Amino acid sequence: ERRLRELLVRAWNHSPFYREIFMREGIRERDLPYVALEHLPVVSKSDLMVRFDEAVTDRRLRKSDLEAWVAQDTDPLSLFLDEYIVLHSSSGTQIFSYVPHTRKAWRYLTATAAPQLLPLAQGIERPLRSAFFMKSEGHFVAPTSISLASQKAHEVLRLSISDPIEEIWARLNAFQPERLTSYASTLLWLAEWTLQGRLRIAPRSVLVSADRLTPAMREKVKKAWNAEIYDLYGAAESLYIAARGPGHDAFHVFTDLNLLEVVDSTNRMVRPGERGRVLLTSLVHTTLPIIRFDLNDIAVLGKAGFGAETLLALHGKAHHSLPLRLANGGVAALEVHELAQVELPGVEKMQFVHRSPIEVEIRYQSQHNLDSEIEGAFRQLLAQKSAVMETLKVRRVERVFNDHATHKLRVVTPDEEMVAAISLAADDVCSSSSASALSIGAGSLFAAADLSGSIDRRFSEITLRHPEHPAAIEGDMQLSYGELHQRAAQVSGELLRRGFDPARPVAVLCGHGLELLPLILGVVRAGGFYVPLDPYLPTGRLKIILADARPEFVLASAAQREAAATLAAEQHTVLCLDEMEASPPQWMPTLAPAAPACLLYTSGTTGIPKGVVLSHSAILARAARYAADYGINQADHLSLLQSFAVSAGIREIYGALLTGATLAFYDVRTRGLGELAQWLNHAGITVFYAVPTIFRLFLETLTDEIF
Repeated sequence: ERRLRELLVRAWNHSPFYREIFMREGIRERDLPYVALEHLPVVSKSDLMVRFDEAVTDRRLRKSDLEAWVAQDTDPLSLFLDEYIVLHSSSGTQIFSYVPHTRKAWRYLTATAAPQLLPLAQGIERPLRSAFFMKSEGHFVAPTSISLASQKAHEVLRLSISDPIEEIWARLNAFQPERLTSYASTLLWLAEWTLQGRLRIAPRSVLVSADRLTPAMREKVKKAWNAEIYDLYGAAESLYIAARGPGHDAFHVFTDLNLLEVVDSTNRMVRPGERGRVLLTSLVHTTLPIIRFDLNDIAVLGKAGFGAETLLALHGKAHHSLPLRLANGGVAALEVHELAQVELPGVEKMQFVHRSPIEVEIRYQSQHNLDSEIEGAFRQLLAQKSAVMETLKVRRVERVFNDHATHKLRVVTPDEEMVAAISLAADDVCSSSSASALSIGAGSLFAAADLSGSIDRRFSEITLRHPEHPAAIEGDMQLSYGELHQRAAQVSGELLRRGFDPARPVAVLCGHGLELLPLILGVVRAGGFYVPLDPYLPTGRLKIILADARPEFVLASAAQREAAATLAAEQHTVLCLDEMEASPPQWMPTLAPAAPACLLYTSGTTGIPKGVVLSHSAILARAARYAADYGINQADHLSLLQSFAVSAGIREIYGALLTGATLAFYDVRTRGLGELAQWLNHAGITVFYAVPTIFRLFLETLTDEIF
């Protein structure tokens, strides 16, 4: 507890981020010696990384500098600022983390964990022959730990999962390791090769980490070598969180290094034997304080004292969930701990290939044919959820392959045909969390099939239901869904006739009005993706975006024709809506959910604007979440005060058009706030969004209006 108090005081004094979030919870400096851990705010990875520069206690550390350094320097032995050991990780969430360690903190971490993880090395006069079979380059946990392993304790053989198999066999046979360290899912390969006679090694112990060691994996390792098994639970935020040693059923928390909580949905500790999310407070990190950090892991609490002392089970990442369609038309998900129930005895590795909420393939690795048993166990889970599954395939395979980027096993993975396209959305949090975004409850108007389709398909279905319903209004002008659908087809037809390249974005320069909708929907309908250009932005900024995005075409409204021609110069072709042919396209491309729909540029306040790709599935999931959270339906009128070139504008546009509601345009930059109150009533706005600055100024204009 003393070390926790010291950590809180340091965070208060040197981290503006933590001081702000403590004060937001009503915690003052005088409260720090007494405040209970459970009353401190929970911090997510996105919270910490978005505000990294304010969270660190060393003002020289800047996230942009770290990102550039990690991209250029892949040597795990390199120190940032000649001082910090930096761990870089995504943990499969596509939110990249950067955790700086001082050399003193690193030595303390490894020295504290060594007696529990490497007891057989105690008293040995020579270094232990240790082979590492993991990711081997970059500033990730594995290569950094390998490179910094004590030369007094280890004689190291470093093997990469990417190495040729024959080379791995030859080097291991020559080295004869006494200790093997690997991911749990890849250690299985070494055990298989040993049982096949390709490897002739006899390690005394193995250390596994990063993904879950199943009972079948443990059995095969024992059969291959009869080695002592050490199961490590760690992360970039804390290398050594807990470990399960030989002969132990539970993971013992490194309480000298961490405070661990297993909490429920209200962030209160569960009771022993109950399942919950893992929150980490590192007692070692002082440069980037890690306080009540949500690891996004699911575990079962064992013994509890001042925090968790043991964990009975680790189930995996909370985001490893499988979307499902419910019988009532809603959507839900099978969480990672539920999927583990399908891993029957004898199943070494299992993967759920998600093609849609009603189409799943289960692949498993086993010495026995368990097709019918696995299907039965999975259908039992479906019945408990009242879920429907139109296509279910169970397939026994020779090998379940690991993810090519992380080298770890992905419990739930999309169809292989979509993997390359999904990588386009690496910076889009919504896309990377599509499984959880689907878990929006039965109140949403979105069916499961909508979420696994495209923007165009969803919009076309709404148009068929009520073509005369107003899709958008601007002053006294109105555009019905049928009219918007027709004008969007006009744009897509023009692009397709001109043979546009869907791999290159299409720029859209348009003011704040009805004309922008057919332009952006037309690009998406043609199978392309658009870059929104706000004409209110400085010309220099627009030129930077054009130079970076390199579009072939610039679509413009009539009012922006001259501005578009000036921007495009001789490098881009300008097309105007009123000059396009009225005939619809002869064919329409089939769009994958993971295909890009919009290339959105950041504000550039911290430097050059950066492009972020939003996929069809990301935009659909966000619209579905919006509809579910606020009960948006056809009767609603949503205000659009924001530019179509910012994230909030994207949400409002598609939150209306993909739910059948009406989008209402109001241009604050030309009309000001004096007319806004009257407009809200005249336009019948039911969902009004404004940034706090605009909202505060708007409140000052009010007298006795009733909305």
